[in-house]
Amino acid sequence: KERVYEPDWRDRARVEYTRRLGAALALLLPEDVPGSISTVPGAWRAALSDPADRATIADHLLTSAAELSSLSDQAGRTIALALEPEPGCMLETIEQSVRFFDEHLLSARAIGRFAELTGLRRTAAESRLREQLGLCLDTCHAAVEFEDVATARSALEQAGIGVKKLQLSC
Repeated sequence: KERVYEPDWRDRARVEYTRRLGAALALLLPEDVPGSISTVPGAWRAALSDPADRATIADHLLTSAAELSSLSDQAGRTIALALEPEPGCMLETIEQSVRFFDEHLLSARAIGRFAELTGLRRTAAESRLREQLGLCLDTCHAAVEFEDVATARSALEQAGIGVKKLQLSC
């Protein structure tokens, strides 16, 4: 099962794959309809061994968000990236996801990096980053982790992390 996450966000190949997927989605989306791409939440947890892995993952996610931002401008509709917390992965729970966003994806340093990648001013970069990057909230995965979906949704809202995709399953 672990192989389904490869290449993960440590690998630049995931950035390229996401760019191609975003371009295909832009062609398929009806006019005025936003789109989202759900993706592996970093990597399979057991595969992480280097302390620098989280920083690499964050930089690759920011790079992809910047590329999707440019594509969104060209396509005239938002194409967002949605990390999907999943059991066994780097991000299993909403709490872990909020912490990762806070420390690595929405920190002052991350916003500065996104501004650099997009050419946007810092305030505009933060707003755009929040549009381009969020979570896929999968109710089945949340249930497996014994998370209450309403509480999870509230935590995400409080943290300013958008639910870019919602998957309802049992």
